[in-house]
Amino acid sequence: MIEKDYDIMRQDMDSVEDKSGVQRGQPQPEESARQFVSKWQSRIRAAKKHFENDFKRMRDDMMVARQGASDEWIQNDNYTVPVINRYLNQSVSALYAKNPTANAERRKTLDFELWDGKPETAMAALQQIQESTAMQMMPDPNNVSLLMDIEQGRQRKTMVDKIGKTMEICFDYFANEQKPRLKPSMKSMVRRAKTCGVGYIMLGFQRQYAQLTPDDTARLEDARNKMGEMQRRMQDFVDDELSSDKEDQIYELEQLIMQLEEEQNQILREGPIFMFPRATEIIVDPRCKQLMGFIGAGWIAREFHKSPDEIQKIYNVDVREGFTPYREHGAGELAEYHRMAESDDVESGENPIKKDGLVCIWEVYNKELGETFTIADGYNGFLKPCGSPDYWMEGFWPVFAITFNECESEDKLYPLSDVHQLKHVQAEYNRSREYRRLHREANKPKYMAIKGRLSEADKALLASHPPHALIELDGMGGNEQVGNLIQRFQSVPVDPALYETNSEMEDILRTVGAQEATIGGASGATATEASIGENSRMTSLSSNVDDLDEFLTDVVSACGQLMLMELSAETVKSIAGKGAVWPELDKEQIAKEVYLKVRAGSSGRPNKAAELANMERGMPYLLQLPGVNPYPLAKRYADLLEIELDDIVIEGMPSITALNAQMGRTQTGVGAEGTPNDPNSQGSQGVSNSPSTAPNEPGAQPAYTTPSGGV
Repeated sequence: MIEKDYDIMRQDMDSVEDKSGVQRGQPQPEESARQFVSKWQSRIRAAKKHFENDFKRMRDDMMVARQGASDEWIQNDNYTVPVINRYLNQSVSALYAKNPTANAERRKTLDFELWDGKPETAMAALQQIQESTAMQMMPDPNNVSLLMDIEQGRQRKTMVDKIGKTMEICFDYFANEQKPRLKPSMKSMVRRAKTCGVGYIMLGFQRQYAQLTPDDTARLEDARNKMGEMQRRMQDFVDDELSSDKEDQIYELEQLIMQLEEEQNQILREGPIFMFPRATEIIVDPRCKQLMGFIGAGWIAREFHKSPDEIQKIYNVDVREGFTPYREHGAGELAEYHRMAESDDVESGENPIKKDGLVCIWEVYNKELGETFTIADGYNGFLKPCGSPDYWMEGFWPVFAITFNECESEDKLYPLSDVHQLKHVQAEYNRSREYRRLHREANKPKYMAIKGRLSEADKALLASHPPHALIELDGMGGNEQVGNLIQRFQSVPVDPALYETNSEMEDILRTVGAQEATIGGASGATATEASIGENSRMTSLSSNVDDLDEFLTDVVSACGQLMLMELSAETVKSIAGKGAVWPELDKEQIAKEVYLKVRAGSSGRPNKAAELANMERGMPYLLQLPGVNPYPLAKRYADLLEIELDDIVIEGMPSITALNAQMGRTQTGVGAEGTPNDPNSQGSQGVSNSPSTAPNEPGAQPAYTTPSGGV
């Protein structure tokens, strides 16, 4: 019955369009296009071969970081202490503890054409205009032009500032809107950089009307995935591409249609998304000299592996009859894809050959020609033809790389990871513990006897007797001593110095800066040595935090430009509110005037004890210096207390101390003139009547106590 109904549906659809629009079969492009695709397939495979050893090292480092040893060591059930995993967790926690705070900043510009920026110039012009108006005379045109210039400049500054505030709100919204959220994805990226030597963020934009993307690391959740699957199944149904047992597929299609019909309000989201490719997914032009910024590279490609059904859903192309199949080995970060043998990937039959396996997709960004396209290994045509990028990016590259162990090298592009530098230390630590365990096993108490003197029953009694047992031995003579028959075996004692691990801990400190006390062991170093080691670790950590801040600033700045260029005013107002300001025209000019920047250290975990102690020491003196702006001090103090300054500060409102004093003076019967509490009636003892200090005298210094644990 279902099949008959869908036959009628197919006839109705065929009457509108003969085909579903899906490109099926092996394409036959023009010779020039075929050579172009073939050239790029060969170029990308050659680049993968060029970096084969680097990718293999990354996968080995992933394995060691995950389980603390090689597969062979783990399979033999040897003693393993995953020191590297503990170090990575602590390092990532210190580097990325929270989402960074994005601040909008205006580039320094000369906003006024006529005004010199001096207040006295503006006041003189205003006074002249007021006097001329009072005397019913024509004001000086130059002064009128000056005031108009000041007003226009201030209006533009206010507009740009409100656009910047709107950008901050939108960035915070999209950082938490995508699934998974930015924070866990960023922590995984930092862990990847520590494990593999490099981590990537890829910036994209999800549109309401656009098709699906092959990336599955992040997306704005909506109904488009279900809609794309329904579209693919409808295309197969129209083109009669369903398999022989198609009734279950038709039933699934029917259920999908019913679900989408019941969901009347389909939410389709748009906005920037942060994608996180694996370290082995980005294939770089071998001419590249530096990963951060891809200096010297003419192109980069991102590699995906999808099933043919997913390819059809994403690109509207059926590649089953013409692609090189791949098989996955491993899973997750350790996944590695290899070409399948021809004997494994085909099915014989009357129909054209349909291949099984995964499709290797390459999304290429060619900076030399300013174009992007998508191809698949073994497929003659394009999955997505050559064209300009879907969205404008300053610098062209949508991919950003972060490295923490960058070193100068003429023939090596990828730096060594922390895991690779600790690999030998980890192995030696495991060996020390394993051999110590074997030595202890070998030193179990055992006894020796003359062969043949003890029966099997005697041996059993001696090996498993209960406490306080009286043992009768058949092989022992009447006047014979037990010591002459049975003797304890004297084994080599366990020498702790032979299996000590302090040397390995020292190597960890000298290699990556982590000391035994921070990893969790009971260090035998003195307090001075531990303090020196911790200061060294914090110095190295500060350098990594600075690298991460610069990296995040590049990403956030590009995200701000992307939002300015691609987001509509309606979408922005629905996110930031009715008071949001968003440019409709001249967006490129606005993007040059205002940009997002990451507040330094806002993503890491600060050393609060030391920084709060420094604030408390310096604050009493800063409060007495003339001309000190209190806002930056309050902002820094609020950051350390993890309080949003905008939530506690209202511009123009007096301090809490001033408010309390004012309320005390205005209460009924308190502070009224002529009352005992009137400051004027208190003589020289009144606070307001006390003599002021001389201009050159510092006055009384506020007392404060040094907090415990301060550095």
